[in-house]
Amino acid sequence: MAYSTLSFRIFFSSALTLLTLLASCVTDSDSKTAFDEIIEQDTIRVGAYRFNVRMAGPQDGPLVILLHGFPQTSYSYRHQLVTLADAGYRAVAPDMRGYSPEARPKSVEAYRMEHLVSDVIGIADVFKAQRFDLVGHDWGAAVGWTVAATAPDRVKSFTALSIPHLTAFQAAMSDPKCQQDKKSAYIQEFVKPNSEDIYLKNDRAGLRMIYRDMDQNEVEEYLRVLGNKEALGSALNWYRANFGPDAGKGGIGKVKVKTLFVWGAQDPAVGACAAQSSGQYVDEDRYEFKTLPDSGHWLLETDRELISSWILNHIKG
Repeated sequence: MAYSTLSFRIFFSSALTLLTLLASCVTDSDSKTAFDEIIEQDTIRVGAYRFNVRMAGPQDGPLVILLHGFPQTSYSYRHQLVTLADAGYRAVAPDMRGYSPEARPKSVEAYRMEHLVSDVIGIADVFKAQRFDLVGHDWGAAVGWTVAATAPDRVKSFTALSIPHLTAFQAAMSDPKCQQDKKSAYIQEFVKPNSEDIYLKNDRAGLRMIYRDMDQNEVEEYLRVLGNKEALGSALNWYRANFGPDAGKGGIGKVKVKTLFVWGAQDPAVGACAAQSSGQYVDEDRYEFKTLPDSGHWLLETDRELISSWILNHIKG
């Protein structure tokens, strides 16, 4: 599909503005070295691919899988990995499909939701966990909702950060009163071919702008992984495969797994309609909804200690 230079400029203005808002007020002065002493880094084979993973905690501890979002990596969960490890859990955060260099298929179709879900189940199988606790932020939450809905026999508990149940999200997108379609308008630019070029030109100025309020360690990590066309294009394939013209409707069934959903009321990408209606699609007695009135999208950074404690309490409860 061809589109004009003007379209790219509009894309850069709208999508970059949104992601910059998402990243605002995020700081982290932690030393990489302190985490390196606790967190292991390795690769695991799942089917035809190898995934980079960060892990912490006793090898025989109950498994917790933590799924990152866009445009981040497993590094975003470093604090939660330590918290869970200290509590005796085996916490595993993968760099997901497209983010791990050896799990980067070329075709857009390979990033459809069913493949992302299969990756999560495959990771649990590698660790020989018939059942596991699941945490997801942003795209990781979208995948997590789908895993919880389609494989409830495998998931002990689910914690979703920022992104609501996908059927609630779709309903809000279709309701003009919710204005979720306006909040999500940037997605229609992301799905265009080669949209990653906007963020990579001028020494990755677009990506640097998104990360401008983050700690330098975070910036270095995310640029290391996503600062090239192949990687960023693969990450954007999540949008192309699941929101593009050939994608399905995106709704999923009711979730019967014990679920905690945490939403920042200042999140510019997710409105109140979608967030507050999410509970309609989870068994009532298995659902807890927490709102952070002054927080935005990047809850793992802005509300680190609170999120860590909520995740742990939800898993243990």
